[in-house]
Amino acid sequence: MKFISTALAATLAAAALSGCVDQANTPILVPVSSAEQVAPAVHAMCVGDANAAYNRQVEEFNKRAQMSGQYTLTSQMSYDQLLQAKGAARRKYLSCVASEGYKPIY
Repeated sequence: MKFISTALAATLAAAALSGCVDQANTPILVPVSSAEQVAPAVHAMCVGDANAAYNRQVEEFNKRAQMSGQYTLTSQMSYDQLLQAKGAARRKYLSCVASEGYKPIY
């Protein structure tokens, strides 16, 4: 009987902790005004917008490199350009979430 209860407790603990693994880097969205959409839908929509902002920034860097003659097919972004692209994606995500009536808490 003791073995069964220990196994059950371990299984329940593993099930409770497994929910944290998938959502480890996802912010908690707290409604600050009248939010019309649910938080998971807003998060998915805003992540898509942020990915598009990141891709636009990368395309802009590639076009600048082509115009200046420094573009090759194997050229990669510098660290500063990568930080700028990530920053653009983060700003887009934050503004999208705020426009939907939520505040992200990391």
